[in-house]
This record gives sequence, structure tokens and C-alpha cells, in this order.
Amino acid sequence: QLEAESSSLRAEVASQKSARSVASQKMHAMAQKIRRIPSRIDTAVEKAATREEITRLFSFTLKEDGVIPDSARDMINNLVALDGVRPNKVVSVLRRIAEKLGITVVGNASDRSIRRIVKEGGVASTLQFFEAVGTAKGVTLSSDGTTHKNINLESHRATVIDQNNNKKTFFLGIGMAINHTSETQLEGWLELIEAAYQVYKTSDRCQTDEDARDFWLKVTDPSLHLKFVNHRKR
Repeated sequence: QLEAESSSLRAEVASQKSARSVASQKMHAMAQKIRRIPSRIDTAVEKAATREEITRLFSFTLKEDGVIPDSARDMINNLVALDGVRPNKVVSVLRRIAEKLGITVVGNASDRSIRRIVKEGGVASTLQFFEAVGTAKGVTLSSDGTTHKNINLESHRATVIDQNNNKKTFFLGIGMAINHTSETQLEGWLELIEAAYQVYKTSDRCQTDEDARDFWLKVTDPSLHLKFVNHRKR
């Protein structure tokens, strides 16, 4: 009987040792998990940042919180001014291109907003042009005439030459004309520059008393100087 009780006690002690060993292993495993929590948090944050970065790289924000960002404004102006996209087609063209490139377009812009952006872009371009003219050594002008559906059109460009002989060309718009004679072209240039100077003079960026006469003095074609002077005498 004593031997049986002793055997039973030994079995109970062994069972308790085994239980303590299992508990110790569990506590060790738990401690290891706790120690790994900070690194797991860092990894999770890093993965989240990576996902956010990927989302940012593969998306284009057209409007966010009711505001059209500068990057979208630049894209809209470029599509209209440089690529000839009509304002009411800008969003559809942008979405079609983005879809083919695997980019998500976030937000939307109304036709009214796009027309306003294009108008503001034209004003900004005018201001940049006259700021460049203010410090320029010379300006050359060029225009091209065409007829579309019996309407005469003239496109205007000016190349500004700075003091280091660097050249930058500005597109100054397209206007209707009676015909394509040199006299009509001069009239168009005079009206264009006069109107553009009025915009520039009313802006905060105009810091001088220059007017259209100062512009014509910088035009490098001497014949245009004479034509301008003769026109002013009328």
C-alpha cells in the first residue's frame, strides 16, 4: 500500500512539473510576443505608409475638399493651351488617359471651374510675359494667319530675349481678323498689346510705369518701330 501511495505521489509530482514546464513555456512565448510588439507596430506603420505612397503615386487628385490643387490646374491649362483640348472635354480626356495608365482620378471638376481656370491661366501667362519683357534686351514677334469656315484667324507669338541672349517664346492667343494684310496684322498686334498691358497694369505684380510704348521700343524689328510710330500719329 505504501508503495502504491508513493507511486501515486511521484506521478502527481511529475504531472505538476510538467504543468509548470508548460506554463513556463507559455509565459516565455508570451514574453517573446510582447517584445515583438514594437517591431510589429513599426512594420505595420511602414506597410501603411507604403500603401499610402503607392496610392499617391497611382492616383491624380482633380479636386480634394472642394479645392482644385495647383497640379490639377497646371494639367488643365496644359491640355487646353498646349494640346488644344476643349474645356468641356478636359475631364473625360484626363480620365481616359489615366485609365489606360492605371491611374485613379480622385474628384471631379465642373466645366465652369475649368473655364475659370483657363481664364486665370491666360491672365497669369500675360503677367509672366510682361515681367519677362521688363528685363528683356529685345522681343521678336510672329503671327500666323488662317481661315476657318470663312472666318479669318491670327495666332500671335512673342519671343523674349533676355540679357544673356536666352530666348523664351510666349503664346499670346488667337484672334479674329478682317483679312491677313500686314496693316491688319499690325492693328491686331497694337490692340493685343494695349489690352494685355491694361491687364498687367491693374495687377499687383506691375511695379513700374511702363506702357505699350515701352514694349514697342524693345521689338527688334525696326520696321515695326516705324509702323508703330506712324500709327500713333494718326
